Amino acid sequence: MYCVKCGRKAREGEKHCPKCGMRLVSPARLKRLLEESSQRARRERQKARLKADLNRFLAGAGAFLKGAYGKIKALFAALLVYLKENLPRLLESLRAAAQRGKLSARRLYKKARRQLRRGVASVKARLSSAKQGAVTSKRPLTVKDKSAPARKTASGAKSGAVLVKRASSAKPVSSAKPVSSAQKRRAPAPAKKAAAPGAKKPSRAVPAKKLSFRQQLRRFWRRATDEKHLRSTVAMGLLLSALVLFIGWSTLTNPGQRTYARLGMGSARGYVLLGDEYMQAGNYGRAVENYYSAITKKPGFEAAYKLAVAYSYTGDVNREVSALLYCAEGYPQYRAPFVQLYRLYPDEAARPARVQSAIENGLARYGSLE
Repeated sequence: MYCVKCGRKAREGEKHCPKCGMRLVSPARLKRLLEESSQRARRERQKARLKADLNRFLAGAGAFLKGAYGKIKALFAALLVYLKENLPRLLESLRAAAQRGKLSARRLYKKARRQLRRGVASVKARLSSAKQGAVTSKRPLTVKDKSAPARKTASGAKSGAVLVKRASSAKPVSSAKPVSSAQKRRAPAPAKKAAAPGAKKPSRAVPAKKLSFRQQLRRFWRRATDEKHLRSTVAMGLLLSALVLFIGWSTLTNPGQRTYARLGMGSARGYVLLGDEYMQAGNYGRAVENYYSAITKKPGFEAAYKLAVAYSYTGDVNREVSALLYCAEGYPQYRAPFVQLYRLYPDEAARPARVQSAIENGLARYGSLE
């Protein structure tokens, strides 16, 4: 075994180095410790990258909300100006519309009243004609009906009374005139039988009860999980979940943002990621195009500095200096643009005025740019 600190070879059985006193470690354990330290360093890098992405996302969200607030404020201001200029005209048009609506409502009311009166008059005429038909269709009553057999009773007085009663309820003899079909149609309908005292009255139509939101939701869920609609519900749920997954993939992941940038519909972050991909592939011209598109979408230090780096790889020094000056003047909290300008112009006599002022600002801010 060898000492990790001084490199001296140790004898077998020794636990500490005889030269520096460092505790000796076996090669297998040393390999395991190195792997654990590398894993720990990888986790730390991932945490730092996630923290930087989160800070970038929060900064973008704040800028978006600030821009949305400004747009809404401008929209309300324009609306107020429009109302101030056109409010009298709008009130006049509303007043004219209300007058026209009042006239049309009055016209409709008169028309409905005429129709109602005509309907009442026609119903009265039909009722009077039905009454006249019922009077003309009355049949004569006979005292005795010879066709009806006489019942045997205990005494003659009772039998006479029974005969008279049966004669009053018997049918008319064949000598009476038959009733025509027109008279039958004009005859009034037979009276309904009176309901028994203990019988239930027919139930009237009850208006539908207004359901609460929870009851409506439960009713919708019962219908959706019904066997008849279950297949369509499952298909709709799968379609919605696929749509949500596609939107999340295209807006939250790097491959989705790069795909949208390739289609020309990406955000600034998507164009930056696509430019990084072209930089790794060695296509610096396409990387310059994508970084420039990112700056036009949303100005920022990352896209501008990477644009300057891409210009340096293409050999366009003038545009590289312009991008570095944009970063140094717009984002002085970053030191890298000042250092790169100082490296491009080490001789103070050969520096342009704008580069000289930027380097002086960097020196005043950071002290040294080497």
